[in-house]
Formats: sequence, C-alpha cells, structure tokens
Amino acid sequence: MWILDATKAKVIELIEKFLSLVNELFQTPKSNNPTEGNKEQMEEKIRSSLLLSVVILLIAVVARVQAA
Repeated sequence: MWILDATKAKVIELIEKFLSLVNELFQTPKSNNPTEGNKEQMEEKIRSSLLLSVVILLIAVVARVQAA
C-alpha cells in the first residue's frame, strides 16, 4: 500500500513539473535571443523530468511484478 502512495505522490509531482515546463516553453520570450542561462535551466528541467519519469516507471514495474 505504501508503494502505491509513494508512486501516487511521485506521479503528482511529475505532472506538476511537466506543467511548469510546458508553461515555460510556450511562454512568449521577453527578448528575441534567449540567454545561455535560460537554455541551461530548461535543459536541466528536461533532464530532471526525464529522470523522474524513469524512476516512476521503475516503481510501477516493480509494484506490478510484486502483485503478480
């Protein structure tokens, strides 16, 4: 049961991060030339979202294997 609670919390966190990432991607830029800092921040967010999704996928697989 605690595995499902932890997975649910991670999924909610992933959705929140994904929504904030999408909001930043589709926000109109303040200038025509994005700075390197903004680009690096975006890449870091994409990396962390990808890592989080892989962790959640592993948790889901382990939970299903234990249930079988």
